[in-house]
Amino acid sequence: MGRDRAWWAEPNPQGRTSGTKRFNRHLAGPITVEWESFTLPDEPSQTLFIYTAADRASQEAMTFLTNWWPADENSDGQVPGSGVSRLGA
Repeated sequence: MGRDRAWWAEPNPQGRTSGTKRFNRHLAGPITVEWESFTLPDEPSQTLFIYTAADRASQEAMTFLTNWWPADENSDGQVPGSGVSRLGA
């Protein structure tokens, strides 16, 4: 999980304004997202990135991951009664 977090934190478009990212989650399988970047004309140091699922399978995988964890987890990341830690995944 930490590697994914670091990867997403550094989009590094290197001058590109759009592209595709692919990754594989062991729970959901392959996911492909398309991205576009928009620099704000009045604030060139600010960039807005828009990510969308590239296909139906990716959308379904993203929905699965979004809904996979119960909303009622403890502050330490433990899902009550499951023995599973969200933070250490």
